[in-house]
Amino acid sequence: MADPKKVNPANTSLISHTSTTSNPTESLADNPSQSANRVLQELREKFNIYHDIANSDKEIILQSLEKLSKTESTGSDFYALKYIEIGKACDWIETRKDALGKAEFVESTVISEDRETTKKMLGFINKMNISSEIIKQRVEKLIALFGHKDQALPTPSIPSEEEKGKAFIINPHTEIDFNRDRPIYCNRIGMIIDEIIWKGKIKSTGAEVSIKIYRSKNEEEVRKYEREGKIMQFLHRRHPVFLDYYGMFYESIMEGIEQYHLLYLVTEYCECSLMDDMSLRTQFQQYYINDGSYYTIVLSLLEGFIILEELKIYHQNIKPHNIFLAKTGQLKIADFSNSTFDEAPESTCTNKRLHAIKGTKIYMAPELQTAMDRIITEPKAPRYIKYKRRKADVYSLGLTFLQLYFFMPVTDINRCTDQDYMNNYLYRLQPPHVAIMLKGMLAFDPKFRFSFKNAIAAVPTSYSSQDFSDDDYPISNFSYKLRKNSTSNLNTS
Repeated sequence: MADPKKVNPANTSLISHTSTTSNPTESLADNPSQSANRVLQELREKFNIYHDIANSDKEIILQSLEKLSKTESTGSDFYALKYIEIGKACDWIETRKDALGKAEFVESTVISEDRETTKKMLGFINKMNISSEIIKQRVEKLIALFGHKDQALPTPSIPSEEEKGKAFIINPHTEIDFNRDRPIYCNRIGMIIDEIIWKGKIKSTGAEVSIKIYRSKNEEEVRKYEREGKIMQFLHRRHPVFLDYYGMFYESIMEGIEQYHLLYLVTEYCECSLMDDMSLRTQFQQYYINDGSYYTIVLSLLEGFIILEELKIYHQNIKPHNIFLAKTGQLKIADFSNSTFDEAPESTCTNKRLHAIKGTKIYMAPELQTAMDRIITEPKAPRYIKYKRRKADVYSLGLTFLQLYFFMPVTDINRCTDQDYMNNYLYRLQPPHVAIMLKGMLAFDPKFRFSFKNAIAAVPTSYSSQDFSDDDYPISNFSYKLRKNSTSNLNTS
């Protein structure tokens, strides 16, 4: 057996973006007051930019890009902001009414009318250091197409409808190599649909892909999962935290006298989930909090879910099992089979809508878990209730972060109605930023629960692995007592 002390967690986990691992004051000026002022200024700049990212107005995007290009030149770590804002700028340049990911380049007349803003945006982006190859290729393509700063604007090449239609269609029978006899995952959804996943390679490029197939005799039920493909197509290359999407393919086949309907979804392949990685680390007690990668996970996922929240996409099944690791170590948010895509802007009437209860029970928000408990005791209880889906997603991600902190099950924590009891434990976590973040995300009452932007604002721009210390508060002790208390305070009313 390998010596646990010699195990390098980086070989089994992730470092998805460069972080500052030294104490934030060490590299600042010798004068303590100057150091403190600089740290406060950085935090203030970060807060202001996060305040702006919800706004898609071209002038706000331009201002945010200018702020980011200036702060990056000072050596500040604004990774979590950079890719969100660059993605928004690229979207603004590339698309109009991009409801389901059919990215249409803007007409040349529109480009010429706002040539200056387009070039300014690309000029600011061009000054930034972009580590993600996916984002870099996207930006380079736009600069080559539209120019930047004072460069001449090339004539845009607008793809035909036929070319756009082919962009996300792939025939798994002719374009992918995979062994149909050995799936990597099988599942029965309800009583009528089979979910089967294979690993394969695209013949033309050699790219490893995951081929998910929904299979049933009921065509209508299979077609419902086209929504998952459309969401993934919409998210394709908007940020490194989303899986690359290669296409959706539908077919009907006859097996004997029975007709089956199949929907294929082809995406980037990942070796393991965050749950798998956590299980492996558990064997050697290699906690994320001890090697500094906890912040990396938190920031990367919050970036992704901020984007989803802006796009009105609600995952509705967040858990470590549905977050994957690419070979590069990059986190990937996966499985949008339960997700919804609300194209209508959120308003006061949103709170009055009835939504289906979705998700995995132990990771559900308390309002959903309470409704599920009621369904078990009262079979005629409504399966559609009034709740905010974005707030439910925040709670599920908070439980995921809590589990990643402790490496312990989170069963029944969402039944803990004693908020003071839970906060008393969360406040004792180290560092305090984690306690503040988790307290806000795990608020029992959705009215007091953080948004994803609130949560990421609680994470510092600079951190050290020394910030994390559980010596005074054993991990197992917290998780056991909290779960024990939560089970004795069940509230199914």
